[in-house]
Amino acid sequence: MPATLHVQEPTLFRHSEVTSPNWELVPFEVGCARCGHDLRGLTEPKCPSCGLEFEWSQAVPIEQLVCRKCSYHLYGLTETRCPECGEPFAWAEVLDDYHRKRKPLFEYHWRDRPFRSLVYTWWLALRPWKLWRLVDLHDPPELRPLAFMGAMALFLFALGVPIFLGASMWLIDLVWSPAHGAPTAASIADLPSYLWRPLCDVGSYALVVPLVTWWAISLGVLLILRQSMRRARVRSAHVMRVWAYSVIPVVPTALVAFWVCFVAVLLLTNSLLHVTRGRANAAPLVVFLCCFFLHVVWSIRQGYRHYLRIPHCVAVAILSQIIAVLATLAFLTLLPAL
Repeated sequence: MPATLHVQEPTLFRHSEVTSPNWELVPFEVGCARCGHDLRGLTEPKCPSCGLEFEWSQAVPIEQLVCRKCSYHLYGLTETRCPECGEPFAWAEVLDDYHRKRKPLFEYHWRDRPFRSLVYTWWLALRPWKLWRLVDLHDPPELRPLAFMGAMALFLFALGVPIFLGASMWLIDLVWSPAHGAPTAASIADLPSYLWRPLCDVGSYALVVPLVTWWAISLGVLLILRQSMRRARVRSAHVMRVWAYSVIPVVPTALVAFWVCFVAVLLLTNSLLHVTRGRANAAPLVVFLCCFFLHVVWSIRQGYRHYLRIPHCVAVAILSQIIAVLATLAFLTLLPAL
C-alpha cells in the first residue's frame, strides 16, 4: 500500500497550553503583563524577572485576533494587511481591539458607549470581589479614561456636598422642626432657595481639599510601596489602576449613601442627630467613615491579591490607608499656617 502523506499545518502552541508557543508565528513583541519583561523565546509560562505565572493563551492570544473591518482571523500572517478585505492594520491596535471586546469596562468603551460602561464599571468597582476577578493583568490599563473617571467623581462630590447640605437643612425645617415645636418651618416651594444658598457659599466646597489630598497621598504611598516590592516589579500603570478602582467610585457613592441614611433616620424615626444645630453627635459619622475606609482597604487588598498577584496584600492595603489618612490630617492641620 502506498504511504499516506500527512501534512502538518503550523500551530501556535507546539503541544499544549503548558508548553511554549511557536515563536515563528508570533509577529509582535510579547512582554510580561506585570513587569514588562520580554517573554519571547521562553519555554515555561513563568516570567524570569518577577516570577509571574500565566497561561500562554492569555499572553499570546494570536489565534483570537481578527480584522476590525471584516473579522478575518489574522493568525499566521506575516504582512500587516488583511488578505480578505485589504485593510491595513497594526498588531498593537488589533490587540487593543481584542481586549476591548472581552471586557465591558469604561476604560475600553469610553468612546463608543460611555454612559453604560461607566455605570457598569462604577457598580462593579463597589464589588471588588468580582471586579478583580474580571480584570486581568494581560488587559492593558488605559490611564486617560481612568483620569476622566476621577475628574467626574471629583465634580460630582464637589457638587453633591452643597446639594446635600441644602437638602438636609430643608428636610430639617420641613419635618423635624415642626415636630419638635420649632417656630421655623419650610415648604416644598422653599427647596430651590435652600439648595441655592450652599451652592453660592465657598465654604461648602471645603471638603474637596481633604478629598484631593487623600487621593494624592494614597496614590503616592502605593507607588512608593511598589518601589519597595523589588521582587514583583509591578509597573506603575497597574498600581494606578488598582488605586483608581478602589478610591474613585466609592467617594460619590458614599456621599449618596450617607444622605440616604440621613433621610431614613429623619423620616422613619422623626428624630435627628443635631449635627446642624450646634449639638453634634459624631458617633454615626465616625462609624460611617470607618466603613468607608474599610471598603477602600478591602478593595485594594482584593486588587493586590487577585489582580497584581503579589504577597503581603493585606499589609500593603492597611499601611497605605493609615499613612494616607494621617498625612491628610497633618496637611489639613498645617494648611491654615501656610
